[in-house]
Parts: sequence; structure tokens; C-alpha cells
Amino acid sequence: MTNWKNLFGIAAILFAIGFLLRSVQPAYAIQGPNVSLGTNPIENISGEIVMNSITTTTIWTNNSNHDFIVTTVLMNSGGCYLTVDGKQDGLAQISGFTTITSHHPSNAFLQGKAKLKVPAGSTIDFNHYNTNWNSCQYYIEGYYVHP
Repeated sequence: MTNWKNLFGIAAILFAIGFLLRSVQPAYAIQGPNVSLGTNPIENISGEIVMNSITTTTIWTNNSNHDFIVTTVLMNSGGCYLTVDGKQDGLAQISGFTTITSHHPSNAFLQGKAKLKVPAGSTIDFNHYNTNWNSCQYYIEGYYVHP
């Protein structure tokens, strides 16, 4: 009977040593995009477009070597919507309004929680869909990332 107790005690000690060695191994984490460590990684763009034709206007070009993440889009109720490189492929119509009403509920772009990627070399554009000299006032904010 004492042999079983000794074997069980030795097995428990070996298990504890193995568990201890396993727990001190280095931990690894998958690294995702990081905020750029530049002097001012946050960029904001604002302005006004007065439109009288159905066209696309480029308001900003990402001239950096890093992708840009748009977090906030605020616009008045002018007849325009935001696109990347003039294309709306894969994007819902992005239009944030400065006032939140039942017709224009709060969304991630109004809350500053959006994550729209604008790759290096790409543009942020507004497509106009109104021809009666409406004004499209906008404010866009985001940050640069590096891989």
C-alpha cells in the first residue's frame, strides 16, 4: 500500500514541475495595426463644397506611406456622400449628419467609432447627387497606422 502512496506522490511532484515549467514560457500575441508614432498621427479634414452638378470631388489624398483609418464623419444634409477612390463598392452610403433625428439616427461615424480604411495613395471623395447649388459641409477625422 505504501508503494502506491509513494508513486502517487512522485507523480504529483512531476506534474507540478511540468506545470510550473509550462507556465513560465513566453507569451505571444498577434500584433494588429498600431497608431503611428509620428508627431501628430491624427488628421482632420473639414470644408465646404457647393455643388451644381452630379460629379465626384476629391477632398483629400493619402500621400503618406501608411493607411489612414477614418473614425468620424460629420456632414450637413447636403446632397453628397463619402466614397474612397470615387467608388462606393462594398460601402453603405456614408452620410453622417450633425444633428441626430429619427430620420438620421446615430451611427459609428457620428460616434467616432468607425474604422473605414483609406489605403496609402487613395483618396476621400464626395459624390454629389444634387444639382441645385446645395452646400455640403463636412468634418472628417481619423488616424494613420503602420503594419
